[in-house]
Amino acid sequence: MNAQTLNRAVHYHRKRTAGFRDRLQRRRYMILQQLIESGPLSTGELAIQLSMTIHAVRKAALSLTVSGLVARDESNGERMTVTDTGMRVWKEADREKQRWLERQSALGTALELEPSVSARVR
Repeated sequence: MNAQTLNRAVHYHRKRTAGFRDRLQRRRYMILQQLIESGPLSTGELAIQLSMTIHAVRKAALSLTVSGLVARDESNGERMTVTDTGMRVWKEADREKQRWLERQSALGTALELEPSVSARVR
């Protein structure tokens, strides 16, 4: 294997795993949000409400459980609830999401106000 082939393989792997991490992060956020809005839910109920596969929900829920953001309900071990830590993390993520949306909105407004390049060339 030459250096160029190795570089391509490394680049492909980084690009592929970055997309996977982003999807997992979005799923985790969606699950936390749904549990906060709806209360304790089972994996199957979450999959239906979020239009996700059970496998995807289980994988993200396991990650949330290991992180201490979600716990199994004591009265019914099948249902999951958000822990206090999970609530704090979700609130911070939601604040960050709102800041990002505000920046995007401000950027879009600034671009709309700026004359287009084609208009300046004429």
